[in-house]
Amino acid sequence: MTENRNPEGSTQSAPGERVTPYLDLSLLRGTKDMARGGLFLAVIALVLTMVLFAYGRNLLLETAGRVDALGGAYEQRLGNVEARLASMEGLPEAVRQAYVGGAVKEMAARVAALSGQVQDEAQKAKLAEIGRLLDELAASPAK
Repeated sequence: MTENRNPEGSTQSAPGERVTPYLDLSLLRGTKDMARGGLFLAVIALVLTMVLFAYGRNLLLETAGRVDALGGAYEQRLGNVEARLASMEGLPEAVRQAYVGGAVKEMAARVAALSGQVQDEAQKAKLAEIGRLLDELAASPAK
């Protein structure tokens, strides 16, 4: 049979007798120990939270440093792109000048070819004058 204590202190119960367990005050001691354990767990949780916060803050600062470094690199790239764009703004003017220069040289070549075919000296003189003016125009810097 199972050993149970009744209020009188006997270890055995009679058949038909109601068995009531004695008042166990060890529950209060367990509560005290549980409170200590809970407090210990709370302190551990607080320390862990502080460690995670410090780690996260460090990671955030490292990331901010990387972003700043990338920002400097992008500013440099943007400066390079702006410089290229500034050089390309003059490109239509340069293309126009090259086209005009080519057209003037072509006209000078046609005038020279035409002056070889003309028989009249007055026309040859005028074509020579036109050729000289076209050469001056091709040699002069564009403004």
